[in-house]
Amino acid sequence: MKALIAARPGGPEVLILATVDQPQPGAEDVRVRVRAAGLNRADLLQRRGFYPPPSGWDPRRIGLEYAGEVEAVGARCSLRRVGDRVMGLVAAGACAEFITVPERETLPIPPRLTDAEAAAIPEAFLTAFRALWEEGGLQPGEGVAVRIATSSVGMAAVQLAHAAGHPVVGTGRDADRLDALREFGLNHPLVEGSADLVVQARRALGGAAAVVLDLWGGGRLAENLALLGEEGRLVVVGLLGGGRDTVDLTGLLMRRQSIRTLTMRSQPIERRIALARRFEQQILPDLAAGRLRLPIAQVYPMTEAAEAHRRMEAGGHLGKLVLTWP
Repeated sequence: MKALIAARPGGPEVLILATVDQPQPGAEDVRVRVRAAGLNRADLLQRRGFYPPPSGWDPRRIGLEYAGEVEAVGARCSLRRVGDRVMGLVAAGACAEFITVPERETLPIPPRLTDAEAAAIPEAFLTAFRALWEEGGLQPGEGVAVRIATSSVGMAAVQLAHAAGHPVVGTGRDADRLDALREFGLNHPLVEGSADLVVQARRALGGAAAVVLDLWGGGRLAENLALLGEEGRLVVVGLLGGGRDTVDLTGLLMRRQSIRTLTMRSQPIERRIALARRFEQQILPDLAAGRLRLPIAQVYPMTEAAEAHRRMEAGGHLGKLVLTWP
């Protein structure tokens, strides 16, 4: 089969389609014929050699999320059948014609979604779902601040919080792109860099945020904690702004605030399965009904993966970039 690999650490030019062995499913695995794969910033970091997958995964193989149909099932599989359309996450290698995944970690694709639309869902929505409720402990009526809301995970988080009835503010560096998120439930867009951002956010939320979901990282820790009220929870998901910062432990202690972090690819398999099953029960119905969605900025054939990586590095797009096989 063909698979997208990084021949060596470097820029988009190192990406090639290589011929590799087709994977064989274990007793509790399914083999999926991949039709589409979402592109994520983690793929860019992995391509450069900065974000290798967990031990046991080929660091050259690119891709974290897939959509396709079940092509073969293991001997002990009972949840999926050959021909079922499925989507989900893998630690690496989603940009291949075939992948094997644990059956219980797959998610059914709602009939209304194309393969490209389905491939845009898993990383953004599973991450946001876990960040808000499992790590953030979001409770009914609590306010949420999302930084950066124009990212894919940010867009998913805004929609999930809004759909659950939470007041939500979202930040970004581009006012026009932020304004475009109003149709996704972002009623309070705030431009990053505003001197009174904390004041604006508290005014919009009617008080302090209970949960701040941060995709930026270094340089904004003090501001994030200022957005939070007593017993507020900061959930760090991304490090676009760098991985270093300082914290006033006295303020953190006196206001009984907490800082949580998460990555998706390094979770133990049973936690990944449990998350997928909760997501299927609680969130998938809204995706199936069209109440939640992610726009597709552009679809590229897998042969143009390098161009897709360049587009993501350039930034400025709103929505997902997706790679497809013929």
